[in-house]
Amino acid sequence: MNARRALEQGIQAVQMGDYESAYRLLQYVIDTGSTQQREQAWMWLSTMYTDERDVRQCLQAVLTLNPANEWARQRAVEIGLSLARRAPLNSGQRVGAALLLTGGYRHPREKLAKWITLLLSFITICLVALVRPGYLVIPPAVLIIGWAVATRHQAHLLQLAIPITKLTHAELLQIVDDCIRLVRVPPTRFLILGSNKLNATAVGMQPPYSVLLSSALIEALDAEELRFVVGHELGHIQCGHMRSALVLRNISYGLRAFGLPLRFLTLWWDRYTEFTADRAGLLVCGSLEKAQSALLKICLGVSQVPGDSSGQEEVIQRVLERKREHGELGYLLRQVWHTHPFLPERLLELRAFSPVLFSRSAAEHLLRDVGE
Repeated sequence: MNARRALEQGIQAVQMGDYESAYRLLQYVIDTGSTQQREQAWMWLSTMYTDERDVRQCLQAVLTLNPANEWARQRAVEIGLSLARRAPLNSGQRVGAALLLTGGYRHPREKLAKWITLLLSFITICLVALVRPGYLVIPPAVLIIGWAVATRHQAHLLQLAIPITKLTHAELLQIVDDCIRLVRVPPTRFLILGSNKLNATAVGMQPPYSVLLSSALIEALDAEELRFVVGHELGHIQCGHMRSALVLRNISYGLRAFGLPLRFLTLWWDRYTEFTADRAGLLVCGSLEKAQSALLKICLGVSQVPGDSSGQEEVIQRVLERKREHGELGYLLRQVWHTHPFLPERLLELRAFSPVLFSRSAAEHLLRDVGE
C-alpha cells in the first residue's frame, strides 16, 4: 500500500469512527509519506483524541512540518488557553504568570544594552561607508550565512535528539506542560540530547522553536529545578533573544576590525539576556531556593551542592566571597569576553528580583492588568 492510498483510507476510517484502523493507517503515512501527506495525517490524528495534551502533541507535529498551517496554530492556542485555565497555580506562580503575560520580568538594562549596540552599529556602518565603501556588502552576507549556519546547526541537533513524549517521558512532559502554560511562546518542541554535561539550550530563528535538555541535566535536577531551567529557556524564546543575537553578532563580525567594539557591546547585552531568562525561570518555578540550587548544580557540579538548605547557603556565601576577593572592577573585567555572567552575579540578581514573588500588592496589580 502506498502512502497516498493509506491517507485516503485513514481519513475515511476517522469519518466512520473506526479509530483503530484509522490510527494504523495514519501512522503508516507518518512513517512513509511525503511532508504534505504527513502533515495531513497528523491533522486527522489530532481529531481522534479527547485528551487535550495528546491533541496538542499532534498539532505541534503539524506545525513542525508546516509552521504556516493556520488551522493547527489556532487550535494549539485554543488548547493552550484551555489547559491554562483549568490548571491550579500556587501564589508564587500566579504572580509569575502575570509577569510572564505582561513581559514585566525583562531586565531593564537588557533593552538599554540592545539599543545602544544597535545605535553604535548604525553609526559604525555609516563611518565604514565613508572610509571603506566595499565593506558594506560584508555584514548582509555574513548575516545570511549566519542564518543558514544556525538553521543547519538546529537541524543537526534535532537529528541527534529524542523528542519528549507522553509514552517515553511522562513525568518530564508534565513538567514541560506546567511551564508552557505559564509562558506565552510560539510552538516549541522539547527534546533530550545525550550528553554528560549539565546543559540546556533553546534553538531556532522562527517557530517551531526547540529546547534541548541534556540527559545528564534531567538525571541531576529534581522537578522544581527542572522547571527553573525550562522556564529559563522559554524566557529566551519569548523575548526573541536568538534572533537578536544572530543580528548583533553577525553585524559585529561582518565589520571585521571595525566591529571589535561592537563585539564587546554584544557580549554585554548577552549577559543581560541571561539575567532576564533567569528571572523567567524563577517565575516559572516559583521558588528562589530551587532556582539557586539549579544554578549551583549546573555551574559547580552536583557533587559540590549539599541537599539541605543550610548547606546550600554556605556554598552560596563561599561563591559570593570570591567576587568580594576580586573586587567589582576585577570581576567585571574577567567577564568581558563571556556570553554568560558568572555565578555570583546570577545569584545576586535572582535574590534582588525574588521579592516580587511574595508581594501581595504586586500580585493584585499584575493580575488585575491581565484581567484575572
